[in-house]
Amino acid sequence: MSKFDENSFRTKTGTCTITPERIILSREGLRGVAAERIFANSISRGLTFYSVLGVAALIFGIWSMTKYDFVTGSILCLVGLFFVWNVITSRNNSATPVIERSTIRTIDVHPPHPPLTRGYFAVLFLEGNKERKRLIMLPGSLEGGQDEFERAMTVMRKTGLLEKP
Repeated sequence: MSKFDENSFRTKTGTCTITPERIILSREGLRGVAAERIFANSISRGLTFYSVLGVAALIFGIWSMTKYDFVTGSILCLVGLFFVWNVITSRNNSATPVIERSTIRTIDVHPPHPPLTRGYFAVLFLEGNKERKRLIMLPGSLEGGQDEFERAMTVMRKTGLLEKP
């Protein structure tokens, strides 16, 4: 086992390796290939897709309400607002595969709550002069997410990214 293997853990789309200089996120497998094709190293495609869905849902929701179908119209408007809200709150997110450790400001830990949510880390870092957020999503509960969260916490503490308890 190499030095990088012991400082790695699985993510939703591949592997996260922590070196003394940087965090490296690699995409592997079917999910990794899909994420690479959809997002590449930018989230602009995803945000554009969400924007189009949100605006379309809002338009059809308002149109449904003008036809006196208030139930469908209300549901579509709520879905549209949800998508638009996600775009607004995600505009400073990043899909960068490499984060220099010297640029990291904080790392927020979000433990999993099976079967509802998976664990993840929110890494706040500076890219240029702008603060960005990179989410490191861990596998879900059906893929050993709880065990991988514990492993990720151990690796993050051992490499000095998180304070030891």
